[in-house]
Amino acid sequence: MPDPSSVPTNTAASGNNSSRPTRGGRGKSRGGRGRGSSSGRHTNNGNGRHRGSGGRGGRHHRGERIPLSDEEVMIAFMKYIRQEEDSQAKDVLSRYGSDTRVFIEKAREFLKHKGTKGNSGFKSKMDAPRASTGGAEHETENGDESSRIQEQSQEDTVVQREEKEEEKNDDDDLQSSISNHNKYADHATKAAETNEDHHQDDTTSDLEKMVENLIVEEEGDEILEKQNRDILQQNASASPSVQVPPESNSLPPDAIHEQKEASLLPPTQVVKGTTTTPPSKWQPKRTHMKLPEQPGRILANNVPATITGKPPLPIRPRKELIATWQLPLTYLRERTLAMLEKAREESLADTISHPAPSLENVTIRDALRSLTVGLFRRGCAENGASAAIIAKEIVPSDKNAKEEFHFEINQQNGIIWGTVPFFTPRTPGNVVLRLYFEEDPVVTLATSQCISVIVSHVDMEQTLRFILSNFKSKRNATNFSSMHFLAAVLEQYVADPERGGKAKFQNNGAMQNMDGAGRAAWGGICEARKILDAGRHEYRQKKVKLDERIEELQQMLNEADANVDDPADQSTSNTDSESHQDDEERKGWREDLKQALKERASNERNWRDIQFSFASILKSVVRNPESSSLLKPDIIKKLELEYHLWCPLCERFAPNPFEVEHGDGSFAINYPYPISQKHHKACLESRAKMQEETIGFVVKTTPITPSSYQEESSVCMQLTKDMEMFFNSEYRSNSSIIYRKKSLAREQTQAAVIGCNSFPNGTQVVVFGSSANGFGSPNSDLDMCLQLPEGLTLTGEVGMNAMIKLGEKLEEAGMTNVDTARLTARIPVIKFDCVVETDGIKSTIECDISMQNPLACINTSLLYSYSLITPAVRILAAVVKRWASRRNINDPSRHTLSSYGYIIMLLHFLTTHRITSDGRLETIFKNNGPEGPLIPNLQWVDQRWLQSPPGTRYLEWNTKPTTQYTTMKHPSEPSYVVNTYFLRTNDEAVLTSIRNNIHCETSNPPPVGYLLAAFFRYFAYQFDYKKYVVSLNATSRSGLIEREIKAEFDGWKSAGQTLSVEDPFEEFYDVAHVLTNYNFQRIRKEFALAYSKIASCMSEGSGKFNGENLLDVICEELSNDQQ
Repeated sequence: MPDPSSVPTNTAASGNNSSRPTRGGRGKSRGGRGRGSSSGRHTNNGNGRHRGSGGRGGRHHRGERIPLSDEEVMIAFMKYIRQEEDSQAKDVLSRYGSDTRVFIEKAREFLKHKGTKGNSGFKSKMDAPRASTGGAEHETENGDESSRIQEQSQEDTVVQREEKEEEKNDDDDLQSSISNHNKYADHATKAAETNEDHHQDDTTSDLEKMVENLIVEEEGDEILEKQNRDILQQNASASPSVQVPPESNSLPPDAIHEQKEASLLPPTQVVKGTTTTPPSKWQPKRTHMKLPEQPGRILANNVPATITGKPPLPIRPRKELIATWQLPLTYLRERTLAMLEKAREESLADTISHPAPSLENVTIRDALRSLTVGLFRRGCAENGASAAIIAKEIVPSDKNAKEEFHFEINQQNGIIWGTVPFFTPRTPGNVVLRLYFEEDPVVTLATSQCISVIVSHVDMEQTLRFILSNFKSKRNATNFSSMHFLAAVLEQYVADPERGGKAKFQNNGAMQNMDGAGRAAWGGICEARKILDAGRHEYRQKKVKLDERIEELQQMLNEADANVDDPADQSTSNTDSESHQDDEERKGWREDLKQALKERASNERNWRDIQFSFASILKSVVRNPESSSLLKPDIIKKLELEYHLWCPLCERFAPNPFEVEHGDGSFAINYPYPISQKHHKACLESRAKMQEETIGFVVKTTPITPSSYQEESSVCMQLTKDMEMFFNSEYRSNSSIIYRKKSLAREQTQAAVIGCNSFPNGTQVVVFGSSANGFGSPNSDLDMCLQLPEGLTLTGEVGMNAMIKLGEKLEEAGMTNVDTARLTARIPVIKFDCVVETDGIKSTIECDISMQNPLACINTSLLYSYSLITPAVRILAAVVKRWASRRNINDPSRHTLSSYGYIIMLLHFLTTHRITSDGRLETIFKNNGPEGPLIPNLQWVDQRWLQSPPGTRYLEWNTKPTTQYTTMKHPSEPSYVVNTYFLRTNDEAVLTSIRNNIHCETSNPPPVGYLLAAFFRYFAYQFDYKKYVVSLNATSRSGLIEREIKAEFDGWKSAGQTLSVEDPFEEFYDVAHVLTNYNFQRIRKEFALAYSKIASCMSEGSGKFNGENLLDVICEELSNDQQ
């Protein structure tokens, strides 16, 4: 955003008359309090004291004409091409159309020569003598607009060329806006602070008169309503050879397409003259979540947003936060015209109740009404004032409101921008600013950089007292938010580094401050315990009532069913009316039983959530070494005893051995003093007893030490040998035979495709999935897809018919069980069985074939590259798949995780952990050590590391490389561009370099038995499912991928504790989305059970199990009763 003083046609917003003192902006700023309040808005006087420079001569006088914008030149010029077929215009287009800048200048000269002053039917107010607008302003309703749908038919070539140049200019504009923001903010504040008492009727605002590029003017004596519709039609059919000048930050092509579908889709769609009613479908709560999709920009304290949201902008609580927003005028114009067209259509149905809006009175304020900047917790599922911490409308929806925030028009860059003041929240956490229209909050116009509110030692007492006051103001309520914030404050607390904690405080004031913070912290913990006690009392009361109710209903249903089945009762049959009455009665009982079971599950879930929240507070205190400078040592010891009772797998606290229950149902904890080891042991024994009763085993959490696996006779080494033996017998011994069988099946399928005559010549059958990625089992299906010649596609009905004919041809070729039921799926699939014969023995191979699926083939290639790095990868994958299958937790149709999901989890573990020099296993994020991961991350490893001599420090890219060869449009999500880059290891030189560097960094690689145990332990106890997601994009530079980021940019769930697995290429896709909360807990318990078996065996020695027995115990198959 250039300096307004340098823009010759810049117009500033002048607000309504107000004599009240300003409560927003800088200096006297006190805005931002309360949810959605109107305080904190700039108020400017009616004389337009705060106006744009308008060039040297100040603001423009009436009758002065301003040059057309580049886009208006385009519109006017194209009229001569489409309507009048002017030969001179065609000559200009053919000679200069390839160069945007030159073409615009030549087109402008052509229009001057022709005497054109603007497109007939749509003149900018800046290009015509100003007419005083009436006092009445007509507010248009936000809605759907058929003309917006018609605009979607504009040629993609024009928009794509525009996008390339816009992306180049966006960064320059943002950098310019950073340097000029302070000047803008000061300019706005001075204007707001120098308001004078004038009546609004004396002088009308410049923006009421000059609605640049938005108002629809009169030409002569006629209102050009009809011609506006014609222009929309003309724009939609513009010549693809003309480039739209990239003067404004308009929507990218895919974002325009989504925008029109999401926000402006009318009840009926008009396509080529036919009207059809679109089918009802699921609508997201928020669209345009990624920055490239958003039409606008928003800066937080002059900091522009990045695509990844990192690094966050650190800021203390209750500090001023200035949001600087901008929108392209082209986007605002399109939206306004769409709203006007819809209002006009509605007026045709009822001219009395809904009169058509008067177009000449539409102002820029009408276009901005309900445009809102909101402050949200990062990852909030939806926009809108009800979901925001605080939301502020730039121009109030209520026309009678006199306060509004500062905004200006930058005609040179084709944008409108403004500033809105906020204050950061009092509590810690990550927040973002979002720009949207309150009337249509689904569409996100802009998102700011992540703002991380960090509570320092200076703010500790104030923040803790605020949380304590929230606890006390919401008594007898489950105050989860206060418990969450208290845990967050205690977790991130760091003592004053200059003083080194409470023991070194020399200043009495600082000592008193930290004593006050400590008292507030202890008060908050006590309030949280009251919520825990109240929740337990309520849980028990509801549980007793619901259990009695469920038992009663089940007994009544059993008796009724027994009477129906009783032959003696059937002999004396009732009348039809009595039988119908009995059926209705049983139906009512079943409904009551179903409702009671739901209430019981809800009661259990609420009680688990309360316990989890309180355990988070205890964990923050116990795990934070700085807590000793905030709380007294004896308090920390008591909290540590309580934390020993918590089991995350059982999701509950064990009975406290020091707790006493009174006769009235209340509880009291009589902690011993002093606390010794026997008291800790008593708590641990209570937890172990609860674990035995609840999940059937005692959880082992102690890590395995290097010494336990370095001995050749250790249990870990025996387990390693057995794993290798299992892999060789199940995978390697039969690999050549299985490969031959599947090759024959592919060849038979290829012959059927050729004989079908429904696919282009050169179509190939390609194998992907587990049969080709190096991780397939001997019994895995054969997944195939049709790879069409480059540049050819078969979609829609044509592709469907081709697949139907292929199914018929497969049956003719002798395939059995041909199933075409999934041809209507997102990716059409045909399932069939292929009979092949090898060495005189016939075998049946289960197959499926789909239409062109390039991403699946690329994904297969990535996994295959990982499988080649070291044999340990394939051995671990084989054992993990066997374990998941036998424990019945790898069936997505039953809402558990797929085998592919477990492979991604394994690769995540191997690429984020390293072996230290002393043999310990740790994450690559813990310390910035020289050691690289167990295997390099092929999507992020810097190739310079491979070209360096062995022993060179492990290197990763700052950003993933992007070239024209590594990017592709998603086959089913046109708005999503996939970066398919990764380092392929099928080159022997590359593979050798990787192995040499790995072996150099790890001279004594850990055995696969130890890695298997560490893998189980990591996902049982160490991985924070509530905060992070499993991803191969987790690197040593960026750290783990936060769930909040996925919620903000991809719409994933931010709340709750469950497993989420990011696909390596389709990063918006959660591989674990099918998981239910129950099955997630079940999978996590299986991880803990597997590790506990290994740890117990190692602690008790090899006398109880040998390696083979231990592997069988780990992969023990569930019995029918257990299933």
